Amino acid sequence: MASEDLSRFLFEIASPERLGILDALVKKPLKHSQIAHSLSITGSETTRHLNRLVAAGLVTKNVRGEYEPTHLAETFRMGLPFLEFLQTHRQYILCHQVPVLGLPFVERLGELSKGAFVAGTYDVVAAQESALRTVQRRIWVITEQRFEQALPILREKAARGADVRVVRPRRLLQDEKRSGREIQRNFPIKSVPEVHLFLAVLDDQAGLCLPGSDGKVDMSTMLLVTDPQGCRWSEELFLSVWNGAEVWRIPPAGDR
Repeated sequence: MASEDLSRFLFEIASPERLGILDALVKKPLKHSQIAHSLSITGSETTRHLNRLVAAGLVTKNVRGEYEPTHLAETFRMGLPFLEFLQTHRQYILCHQVPVLGLPFVERLGELSKGAFVAGTYDVVAAQESALRTVQRRIWVITEQRFEQALPILREKAARGADVRVVRPRRLLQDEKRSGREIQRNFPIKSVPEVHLFLAVLDDQAGLCLPGSDGKVDMSTMLLVTDPQGCRWSEELFLSVWNGAEVWRIPPAGDR
């Protein structure tokens, strides 16, 4: 249960006007009248909201009579992208298991705020294949599936010098090996006990699919990110899995 102090703090900022004041003051200190004008609210409303922000320790008044954010307010605003991501994509989050990403990456979900969802299995597959064909430098993938149609592209890109890496679940790799279906490849594969998501990190973009309520990775909806911050988040997620995975040996030619 949340503490009473936390509940009170959240209540103090739960207002579009107070959040608007914080946004305005981050840009530059403002006087009372300037705040009222910028938010198109009355002087009495401005006073009421400022009093609550001051009491919460988020705003202070400087010697020039201007209001400015405190260090607490600046720190608080750094966490807002996470809350905004949850609000913007709440319908998706309601029916997908976001915690499989792990706490360090869930806490940084706000870094994906510039991403856009691609919906529909056909559109997701088409977007993946189109992106793969234009790759020049990098294909990093975490997946449960074999993606038979993509394998020739991966081999071709690897042969041309692209950094191709794949992480797959150990159980499925073992099953494929026993059944003689182990793929021919010229790129490294690593294994992990379980794979609970799909992630593809390409040159300057990344695609992410998460499991639905049934625990199966939902390949019908993909979050596509193309901005530097979202790509960096995706790169770090892949490397956190890759660095903890085990190398899956390349089978000798006679075993293929």
